[in-house]
Amino acid sequence: MRRVAFIALALAMTPFAYLNRHDVLVHINPLAMADPERALQIPVFLVILVSVIAGALFGFLMGRWQRHAGHARHRDASPTPRDKPTVSSD
Repeated sequence: MRRVAFIALALAMTPFAYLNRHDVLVHINPLAMADPERALQIPVFLVILVSVIAGALFGFLMGRWQRHAGHARHRDASPTPRDKPTVSSD
């Protein structure tokens, strides 16, 4: 199934990459845009692809962090044996 998804994605990305193959300048430091030596000249599709992958990775990591924080909150909110009231049988 993964192989089929990979082939479908590759077939969809091929025309996208072909149509967006012209180069653009990507400035590393936006405050020094007058200095072209500090800029990268890379294809547009590569800029978009890296941005999508970075966004997906960031979203995945935030989801894992929220899930972990939710489990920790749930664990901290559950009563421990010493917090339970004891009934004395006098």
